[in-house]
Amino acid sequence: MKYLLSIVFLIGLTVFAQERAKIKANVAYRKLQNNVAEESIVKLKNGVLLVRLNMRKKEIAYYERFGNTKGADKTRKKQQKQNTQITKAFSEHFNFCKVYFFAMEDSRMLLEEKYDSVQFYSTNMDTINMSYLDPDKYFISEFGVVESDTIFYYKGTNPDPGSVHNPEGVSYYGDQKNSLPALVIRSNNFHQLKEPFPYYSGYNPGGNINKRYANSIRKLNLKLKGFYRKVEDQKNANTIPN
Repeated sequence: MKYLLSIVFLIGLTVFAQERAKIKANVAYRKLQNNVAEESIVKLKNGVLLVRLNMRKKEIAYYERFGNTKGADKTRKKQQKQNTQITKAFSEHFNFCKVYFFAMEDSRMLLEEKYDSVQFYSTNMDTINMSYLDPDKYFISEFGVVESDTIFYYKGTNPDPGSVHNPEGVSYYGDQKNSLPALVIRSNNFHQLKEPFPYYSGYNPGGNINKRYANSIRKLNLKLKGFYRKVEDQKNANTIPN
């Protein structure tokens, strides 16, 4: 009996040690994530947000190749209306940092830092020269979906001897925002940012086109300002002499 109790005790210590190690790893990762988020919000404030617009150039070219002028014009006008609503909404409801736009078809050129080959636009859709763009001072945004986070945080254990695949009952905190339609902010290499950075703002793709983008942009603007203010306040608090 004593031997059995010793085994149980040792197993308990092992599980406890593993849990402490996982929790420690989670804390370290969260600290790193916080540091990245704080650095990113300052960079964005002093940098540029490049919004990717879908021009549907390939679809339009397909219609034109087969002489379907009506189909090409209809697609072009529909997409122009959508993009105009997006640029207008940014002009009216976003002032956290500078904003410019580029075509989805130029994404590869942007990723390869071939800025001379990328067509950039102002909020009025006037073409602008951005050949001087600093790759360390811009972020990318677009209306799409929030990708599921591949990082899961250790939550705890609830042993279940009857489980073949997970007898220890290990569970994790995971990302529940998978496939949420949203205005998303990404790094300059198109990687989705992570919390606590306010990297997204949900929107209704089927909503009224006059409000569909404006509400999301307005909310994101407020989130960015709030997080930036929090980071600056913390920075100032840390520099106050004792």
